[in-house]
This record gives sequence, structure tokens and C-alpha cells, in this order.
Amino acid sequence: MPEAAFVDIVPGKRDLQWLNVVAVVLFGAGLVAGVVLLVVRGPVDIAFGLIEMLVVTVLCVVVIVVHELTHGLVMLLLGERPRFGFVRMAGSVPAFFATPARPVRFTRGQYLTIALAPLVVVNVVTAGLILVAPVGWWFVLPLALHLSGCVGDLWATRQALAQPAGASFEDLRDGLRVFPPPAGAPGPARDRPC
Repeated sequence: MPEAAFVDIVPGKRDLQWLNVVAVVLFGAGLVAGVVLLVVRGPVDIAFGLIEMLVVTVLCVVVIVVHELTHGLVMLLLGERPRFGFVRMAGSVPAFFATPARPVRFTRGQYLTIALAPLVVVNVVTAGLILVAPVGWWFVLPLALHLSGCVGDLWATRQALAQPAGASFEDLRDGLRVFPPPAGAPGPARDRPC
């Protein structure tokens, strides 16, 4: 039986230019959200020296790692072993990735859960730390950085939502592979939540 037809969707240079603009806007929104959370929290002692700069830098790296680990955890929960790496999108823009170790098709619900889990989980946890940690202000920049870094997941989500009901998705290092629904298959019934 022949393999089903598929379409690979990867961002081109023009897409990446727009994604960079959106990432800057998201970064600004993350900074504003972090400052608003600090105001809601109440008075905070902010001491900013070399040690604090190093800690915030390390926290920014930790947030990126936790983001990819969150994708991987959702894949594990769906029965797939993740692999992690680094890729240059369109040959220029650096990006980290988490993808299944083997080619596997996900339903739309599963794919969206994998794509959006870090946006929800990491941002909620980081925002919570701004509100309750004694040094909550340390997490404002990591929150902004993480929110801007979710731009690729938001792009992938938009692409998946634009596909016909019943389509299945394979996660690629730099995009997604879309398999159309089988001919004659009822679309919405196949597109069940995970």
C-alpha cells in the first residue's frame, strides 16, 4: 500500500522575519506582564549587581531548557520518546527543538497539546514565581524571554489549525508534516482530543 501523501510546512525567510517581529512584541508584552505582576505583588526590594545579573542569565537559560523538556514530557505522556537538538531555521535563525525520536503521526489535539504545553505551563509557573518568590523580580526577564520564544510554537499551532479536520501531524525539527485525512473518512470524528 503506498504511503499517504503529505505536505511539509516549514517557515521560509519571510515567515521568519515576521516571526521575529512578533517575538519582539511578545517580549515587550512579557516585560509588561512581569512588571504588572510585581506591582500586584506589592513592594519588592530590588538589588541589581553582578550576582543578580548572572542569576537572571542562568534563569533565562533554564527557562529555555524547561520549555523543550515540557514538549518532551508531553510526548512521553503520549507514548513517544523525545529527542532534543538545535537547528538553524531557513539556514539562519537558531532554534532549539524537541521532536519524537521516530516519525509518528499525532491527531490535531495531540499536536496542539505538545505545541502549546510550554506556553501554558512555563509561563504560569514563571508568573507564579514572580508573585511568590522572595526574589520574584528575577523571573521578569525569563518570563519575557520565554513568551517571545513561544513564537515558533504559536506559528506551528496556526499552521495546524489551518489544516482540514481529520488531518494528522508529524512534528519535524523545523516545522510540521501534514497528512490529509483519508478519503471518505469523517473529519471531525477522527480529530478527537488527546
